[in-house]
Amino acid sequence: PDKQNGRQLLYKKAGCKKNKKIALVMTENPAVAKEIYKEFKNDFELVSVFHYNFGYKNVADLTPFEWLDALSACDFVFTSYFHATCFSIINNVKFLSFGTKIKGSKLREILQKSGNMDRYVSLDDKDFSFALLKEKFEIANVDVSNSEFCSKCKAEFNEFLDRLYNAYNKECAKREISN
Repeated sequence: PDKQNGRQLLYKKAGCKKNKKIALVMTENPAVAKEIYKEFKNDFELVSVFHYNFGYKNVADLTPFEWLDALSACDFVFTSYFHATCFSIINNVKFLSFGTKIKGSKLREILQKSGNMDRYVSLDDKDFSFALLKEKFEIANVDVSNSEFCSKCKAEFNEFLDRLYNAYNKECAKREISN
């Protein structure tokens, strides 16, 4: 991802001001989006992607590569999406993830594995409140823990690619012999 390109994209497509921090908000939950707006509208230019949210700078037409650039360029991410959580970790972008029992298992798993479980808010929790969301934001508004986790994932992915490449070469060799 290209942070500089992402920042320019947010200025151009979302109309963000250059002197303000930018938070990307990705949630299908309108109540959560509304509370984020109430709590953080003075701290950030709030940009909603994928879903229209009243009061936000809404951007629906980002390509996947533009989305990656924009995410890497923002100052904070509020999300209920797995991929936004993963790319926040990879790109060292401060974030807060929230989910439900039904839609939270993948989020919880990646957050546990990466050492970022303190960035998760369960919307199903009987103790959940929007004050808790603000409290969790204070905890999450620090650098992301990712170096050891990302290094391990990269090594595992490279091993997978090596196995895939070797299997492909063996299959090609078999086909050459049979022809």
